[in-house]
Amino acid sequence: MFSFLDFLIDKVIELSQKIVEIQNSKFDVLYKDISAKDPLTTADLFANESLKHILKNLLPNSVIISEESPLTKERFQIQYQWIVDPIDGTRDFVKKKNTYSISIGLVHQNEPILGIVSMPAEGYLIYGFHHVEDPSLNYLCRVDYKTQKDCKIKKEFFYDFKKLEEANILVSESEKNKKKLESLPKNWNLIPTGSVARKLAMIAWGEADLMISLNPKNEWDVCAGIALIYASKQKATTLEEQQGNFKKYLFNQKSLTSLGLVAGNPYLVEQYLEFHKNHHIKVYTTY
Repeated sequence: MFSFLDFLIDKVIELSQKIVEIQNSKFDVLYKDISAKDPLTTADLFANESLKHILKNLLPNSVIISEESPLTKERFQIQYQWIVDPIDGTRDFVKKKNTYSISIGLVHQNEPILGIVSMPAEGYLIYGFHHVEDPSLNYLCRVDYKTQKDCKIKKEFFYDFKKLEEANILVSESEKNKKKLESLPKNWNLIPTGSVARKLAMIAWGEADLMISLNPKNEWDVCAGIALIYASKQKATTLEEQQGNFKKYLFNQKSLTSLGLVAGNPYLVEQYLEFHKNHHIKVYTTY
């Protein structure tokens, strides 16, 4: 679909390997907030500048929206938007954990059409196309760049009916530790792990069934991952109720924050939304 894709994937792999080198070295940690809960590292800044340099000339009539860069009003007049989280899961990066990612999404007419999520410490990335007009053209590709660079492609996606209590459900470690998920049944298999984008990529590739988050989400947290969910013909939605329905995820909005997220196997998403409504599950407006 895009002639630059091979070049971009190679550059993301190079960046991912550099990020691992930074994680294994002594790096600076700053904080964006007075409470010192939102870290910003050398790796975030390096990845942000690298991605800006890589992406700015790839696609005419495009703009970059990044967690680590100021927003511009021109984003509403530009045809394509790159929505980027240079390091998704910075707290895990600081703790020397593997569970962080680099997240790159491409948006056209408010829909995510390309997602790239790289897991630097785990040595692989997943990318995929979401063809809005013809989903039969959707596909995913996984590159395990620690061992080789060949692409494993998936073009066919089928999902069996499952009950929620049978599903492997990925959740946020911080939400679980803060007891924000206590209203969910005890017999659900909740698996806490890091990085929103990483969780969505895992579900897209079939390594889990569902993700639930009751916290707010910024567009850069979820854009690439939701592109992969859509590419795998699964479902994602906010948990914001609007006239009796849940608000769809749209991107490059005036406000870049939405409330909550459920994504994965379409049958499980529908079951969870019914459960959510019937049990009046609280959705949080702050972290």
